[in-house]
Amino acid sequence: MTSLFQRSTLAVAAFGLTIASAARAQDDADAPIQYFINKFDGEAKYPADLENYPYLNPEAPIYGEYVSGVRGGFNDFNSLNGRGDDASGLGLLSDSLLGGAADELDTSYGVLAESIQMPKDRAWVTFKIRDEARWANGTPVTAEDVKFTFDFQFEKGWPGFKDAYAMIESIEVLDGNRVKFSFTEDNSDRNVPFTIGGETIIPRYFWEDLDPQEIFLDIYPEGSGEYRIKEHKDEDYIVYERRADYWGNDFPWAKGSANFQTIRYRYYNDVTTLRNAIKVGEIDMRAENQMKAWVNDYKAEDIPAIAEGVLVKKEFDDNNIQNTQAMFFNLQREKFQDRRVREAIGLAFDFEFTNKQLFYGRYIRQNSHLENSQLEATGVASGRELEILQELDAKYPGQLPETVFGAQYAYPETDGTGNNRDNLRAALDLFSQAGWNLEDGKLVDADGEQFALEIIDSSPDSERYILPWVENLERLGIAAEFRLLDPTQWIEKIRSRDFDMTDYVYRASYTPGTQMRYYWSSELAATPGSIAFHGYESDVLDDLIARLTMADNREELNQVAKALDRVLTSEHLVVLEWYYNKSRMLYWDKFGTIDHSDDEDFLGGPTTGWWIDEALDITLDARRDAL
Repeated sequence: MTSLFQRSTLAVAAFGLTIASAARAQDDADAPIQYFINKFDGEAKYPADLENYPYLNPEAPIYGEYVSGVRGGFNDFNSLNGRGDDASGLGLLSDSLLGGAADELDTSYGVLAESIQMPKDRAWVTFKIRDEARWANGTPVTAEDVKFTFDFQFEKGWPGFKDAYAMIESIEVLDGNRVKFSFTEDNSDRNVPFTIGGETIIPRYFWEDLDPQEIFLDIYPEGSGEYRIKEHKDEDYIVYERRADYWGNDFPWAKGSANFQTIRYRYYNDVTTLRNAIKVGEIDMRAENQMKAWVNDYKAEDIPAIAEGVLVKKEFDDNNIQNTQAMFFNLQREKFQDRRVREAIGLAFDFEFTNKQLFYGRYIRQNSHLENSQLEATGVASGRELEILQELDAKYPGQLPETVFGAQYAYPETDGTGNNRDNLRAALDLFSQAGWNLEDGKLVDADGEQFALEIIDSSPDSERYILPWVENLERLGIAAEFRLLDPTQWIEKIRSRDFDMTDYVYRASYTPGTQMRYYWSSELAATPGSIAFHGYESDVLDDLIARLTMADNREELNQVAKALDRVLTSEHLVVLEWYYNKSRMLYWDKFGTIDHSDDEDFLGGPTTGWWIDEALDITLDARRDAL
């Protein structure tokens, strides 16, 4: 039996809950409803009734077939499992709740979402789905589909998805085709609504009876996007066709952006046949990522089409933040725990020699994880950046390298002759400080065990620059070797963390909180199969990542990012390699183009918004035959 005291207590509690619920309901009602989200609660660049984005041509025709070349093959149409070799272009099938503008840094606009409601503390976010939004089968996109997208992957998807969204406390479908995401009280990540908004939304009717871990090619996935799969041939090609009934055709993001009637991805066994494919006109465009090939394989004197401008060879300036290309350590292995060892291994990489011999001196050494942006650390830390580092030093005694308070680390240059004597001597000194010494030509520890190091990769092109590095490591007395694996073997090695070092590129972002959490948080580093395959766990990095996600203004975010960059480079967690601040493109003269070079705010790629010009297209074969 319930006592009088218990009944009174329950009554008071119920009254308190009623007041709290009423207050929460009032908070929900008072939260602003907008057609955009700004990362720092600022205003949007574009109005709600925008007709089209100025960097696109709304009059561009939807016409013709664009053919792109891909090296390798594919065995999967399921992009949710993270296991198979996904067919190229699957992202064309889908929409997300939000989408960004290519000339605006900190704002996302509604795509599937007509409106976004969110309180100032960002404890929750509600998306209202557009009435117009339709799946490829003509049925409406609903709030239930949004909820299903997340529930389905939480329950059955790859573990990293659930880990990435651990801050989601609940997902509720509300009336009016609205879906509400509520976050845990300890969530401090202001970017979560953006991250949720950027996720591909999948149709319940297609996926509910499927296993998201399954690899399949026997059925074509469907979505709400501008394209559907038309046909494919295993390991050979896949063709997408533009949906005439795409629900978003009259919205600004679609006017002038998806301009090809069909898109065909053709697969080639190796990069040599892929390069020949652009020369003979089997494919329409290629971004060449190898400097040697750019210089030697596409000479105007050897290829009349280039000499006559029928096949255009052009470099476009790339002033955007650069992706991080680096050699990653497996930091769960004992031999890499000492940062002096990691620095020493980095000194054995002779970039200047590699650049001179392989890249014609055109590449730029990467010395930052946020290269070519206002986020990269430079010089000696000062002002707010210095304050942040001092706060971390006091909070985590002994965990910060002393070097973060000096000049930003830069790899020492060599003369490019291949005689890397000074750097190798410095490397041996660092090894000695870490307990490894040269005896009878072998680098050994106190027990006489030789330092062994295996570098793995899946790209044949990597042999050219890794093998000279291996030779330098051998000069240090290291038992070093390079192993070239097929892509499937390499992926399995990375996922199981069965490697010493490997080459990898990760994408950079001007708002890097969520991105850095994926790559460098302790939580994901401790999660098998996650993208943080290096396995490095650090209180300092976790704190900096939290500060990034909590930053409520651009200047604070920039200063935290600089501090993070300085710590990452000072810890020598990777060996940074190089970048090139231009995009190298080859394309046949069949495109209507837009020149974005004078737009200082433009952050997209050089071919954004291009279309196939019918007049150029129908004369292209004749112009090729006339050469």
